[in-house]
Amino acid sequence: MKIFHSMPLRGKTPAEIEFSRSWQHEAAKKAVATTFGVPVEECEILDTFIKENVPENANALWYFGEGVRTYLSQTDVLALAPDWAGARGCVAEKFVAESYDIPVIVLEYRGENG
Repeated sequence: MKIFHSMPLRGKTPAEIEFSRSWQHEAAKKAVATTFGVPVEECEILDTFIKENVPENANALWYFGEGVRTYLSQTDVLALAPDWAGARGCVAEKFVAESYDIPVIVLEYRGENG
């Protein structure tokens, strides 16, 4: 199963993003495997970091559109970070997924640092 992981990035350092991504990717795989009854080995987190063919004037809306077109349209499930509700991109991705019958799961915090 292909998983689109949606998480807020604004205001986070690269180290904070990497820390959150590492545990959230594992949590997403486990949650999807449990929810849909598939082996965790069949759960794949899509690499949605867009780094090629980016226009010089690309803004947040451009990245959102490319993410929906390139990745969300090809995914089996959307996994939202625990703090998704305060991020406009995550809110919009959830709306799009639900509008197109893509299942959505919300990850839970794993503790004080996660």
